[in-house]
Amino acid sequence: MRYTHIFFDLDGTLLNTAPGIKHSYQYALCQLGLPVLAEDELDFVIGPPLFWVFHEALGCDEATAQRGVDLYREFYRPTGMWECSPYEGIPELLHALHAAGIRLGIVTGKTQEFATKLAEHFGLAELFDVIIGTTFTDKTADKKQMLEKAFALCGLDETTKTGALMVGDRCFDIDGANDAGIDSMGVLYGFGSREELTASGATHLVQSAAEAQALLLNG
Repeated sequence: MRYTHIFFDLDGTLLNTAPGIKHSYQYALCQLGLPVLAEDELDFVIGPPLFWVFHEALGCDEATAQRGVDLYREFYRPTGMWECSPYEGIPELLHALHAAGIRLGIVTGKTQEFATKLAEHFGLAELFDVIIGTTFTDKTADKKQMLEKAFALCGLDETTKTGALMVGDRCFDIDGANDAGIDSMGVLYGFGSREELTASGATHLVQSAAEAQALLLNG
């Protein structure tokens, strides 16, 4: 199938943002007086919304969870945000898709401000028709709702959205695509696992950006 619109998650899909995200959580946990987990113990924090991680995964009450979010951003904005890099082959993939006339977007649980700044920083922003993220006050990141916003901005309706694809590394991306009624592609180089992506019912699975490019352009 030839897709006309492809929407990408950011963390773990386009960019390896793990170092900055984990360092930001470590800073927040330290400031909160909570046990500071080692980097290899923090894989679970990448993907879900910030508030959910502090409240649900780390067991903080709502006030402490919100304080954790604020402390995270206190470190992330000046420092952690820039501790990242595109995955191998991602710039080439995006340029190839764009050159083929496929419309591209970012749909991410990261705030829209940060997502836009990172896309600009790596010289990729011009390739995307839309960048959909959260606001600083959001406590959830509903991928279905964000995809529907992207559909509206791209002029897709119930009929034409069948040409859309969501690409991501976590179950949240695949579940959002399923709920929005479109195909999905799970990338195995990110922060999720084959088991997680398979359980959520990813339409496609790829090991690398190069494999994704071959599948999307050559079928």
